[in-house]
Amino acid sequence: MENNPFFQPVSLPMGDAYSDFSQTTRASAENVTATDLDGDGTPELVFHLWFNPYNPGETDASVPNRLAILDANDQGWQAVGSQWINSTPFAPNDLGGATRQNRVADLNGDGISDIAWSVNQEDGRNGDSDYDTLTSILISTDSGGHEVIAPGQPSWFHAVGARSYDADHAQPEGIVVAAGYSRLPEAFIIDKSNNVTVEDLPELGASTLLNLQDSAPDDGNIYFFTDDKEGPAILERTPAGQWSIADKASITDGLDMRIFYDVPAWNGDITAERTAYRYQGEWVAGFAPNDAAEIDLDGSGDTAIVTHVAGASLREADGTVESRPAQYLMFFDFEDGELTRRDMPITGYDSESNRNFIDVLDIDGDGLEDVISYDYVRSEGAPLFMAYRNTGEGRFEKLAIEDILPEPLDTTGSSLLRDFNGDGRLDILEWASDGGVTDPDEPSAVIHYAVQDWIEAGGAPARESQYQDMAYFRTVQEAYLAYYDRPADADGLLYWVGQLADSDGGVDVVIDAFAASPEAEARYGDINGSTIDEVVTMIYQGLFDRKPDAAGLAFYVDGYTDGDYTPGSIALDVAAGAVGEDDLLLENRISLAMAESLI
Repeated sequence: MENNPFFQPVSLPMGDAYSDFSQTTRASAENVTATDLDGDGTPELVFHLWFNPYNPGETDASVPNRLAILDANDQGWQAVGSQWINSTPFAPNDLGGATRQNRVADLNGDGISDIAWSVNQEDGRNGDSDYDTLTSILISTDSGGHEVIAPGQPSWFHAVGARSYDADHAQPEGIVVAAGYSRLPEAFIIDKSNNVTVEDLPELGASTLLNLQDSAPDDGNIYFFTDDKEGPAILERTPAGQWSIADKASITDGLDMRIFYDVPAWNGDITAERTAYRYQGEWVAGFAPNDAAEIDLDGSGDTAIVTHVAGASLREADGTVESRPAQYLMFFDFEDGELTRRDMPITGYDSESNRNFIDVLDIDGDGLEDVISYDYVRSEGAPLFMAYRNTGEGRFEKLAIEDILPEPLDTTGSSLLRDFNGDGRLDILEWASDGGVTDPDEPSAVIHYAVQDWIEAGGAPARESQYQDMAYFRTVQEAYLAYYDRPADADGLLYWVGQLADSDGGVDVVIDAFAASPEAEARYGDINGSTIDEVVTMIYQGLFDRKPDAAGLAFYVDGYTDGDYTPGSIALDVAAGAVGEDDLLLENRISLAMAESLI
């Protein structure tokens, strides 16, 4: 990929977080979470750091994890916390391995986000199995800090779900649900004092657990979308604390089952029977949902469940393995106690890069929720994420954005799409899986600002911009349209945006230069008291394609005569005062001008 300089890269200080790791081993940053941990309205970044020595001794165990918290202030991003998940750093047989899913919820009802992770023994595949892992929960405390707890029995967890404390609900506790393949799942109930009780769950083969907020009936029960060994299911808890599977939907309904074959399990000589299905023209094995989200498909407020379904690999009809992974989106409704699959076409869907996580965001600003997919670790050469636009017409289409994403830090890093600077616009967080982790001078994580502006611009190749504040771009375009009756050229746009940024948004530098420019002299000639009315008229025509009304013309002519306005300040003042049809026309002209300037 070509590096796209439209984004402003900001390196994050991950070097300190890695300082306790040996420089002779690999340490990975995984499962980055962005959420507001301190209530200031902007997200902190919580990195799960996995010290992974790749079978360093007889136990063949990857050793414990830690968390690093970064926060943004007027000095930039700072490391504000770092905590081992277990009590003894590098102790084997205790919380070794990688995290899989994470879920954010206010578990103890204090108004501050908490985070739950599922953790598994990812790198102990050929060694002893006595180092099972525990669910990890970062929970807020009365002192304003956070602590890490690891409740329950050791298990190999792939999925985690979380539900916020709700004082008005019949069951006010916060809930964390964790499960894995062929392991005993558990539910952790958390009260306002951070006390934890453990409840048994029905046996699940869960690879995803999603708390249903909008898609579930309001009947006093709690519902999670999950999966068991047969496919998607709804997990239900009654106010009495009883858990059960409320309903199931076979993910293979309507699919042709073709072959059965034995495959070796990763942890020994055991073989398991698998089935290959033909779906969307290809044979798929390991057909199970591995992440889910709630989505409003049409802006009506009625939500469905979108799940990301991944196959271990594509298969031929005889069971032989192709090298390509497989992935699909599927949609489900949960109404009247029944879970049903809703098929929706995905135009341009790419099944050649296996993605494990999905998110629902309005990435193109059209008011409809779209789908983003990510991975634990990117396949080499794959884009940072994939995006699928909701057309609002009962289908999705793949956005061709991989060519405009920034050049990755390394070939196997990953990413997250969020608003990291609180300006209401989406940005990209990108981190290296293991590159640069032992050298504080090498960036291990970078935020690229302004990605949403780029997506909405249609993906035209952009020139260099170092400025986050898109209001500067608007101001410069208004000045060009009003004073020169044309869009800014790309070089001029970026130059004057830079001048505004250097002057903290002060417009005098632009006004003075525009008035003294050769283009202004050629357009307006000598501006004085006898020609100012013609200048004001030309400004109105440049902005609104009309002449000024008599009162407006007189106001600005008198203002110029009295020394209250210059020609440049008149131009910006007229633009700022646009209302009604003038405002709509100006918005359209600025949008077209931005697109033309960046081509």
